[in-house]
Amino acid sequence: MNDRIVSVASTTDIVLATMWRELLAAEGIRAEVGGSNSVYVMMPGMGAIDVFVREADAVRARELIDEAEGEHPDSTGSSDAQTAP
Repeated sequence: MNDRIVSVASTTDIVLATMWRELLAAEGIRAEVGGSNSVYVMMPGMGAIDVFVREADAVRARELIDEAEGEHPDSTGSSDAQTAP
């Protein structure tokens, strides 16, 4: 099983990143939000906030986020999965 962690979406909106994480959790995909510390809550737009999943879940996670964003086209999601540093 591949436990490598990758980024499947990126935004500057902590609320949107949290919604994506909850969407993935509802589908059985464990996701974490990177950068969700007090700086982002107090000063939105300070930089990218990534949603990370196991690489084995990345394709399905990206599909779910893309489907959700089809309903909300004003998001700033990234379409490229990237490996976590």
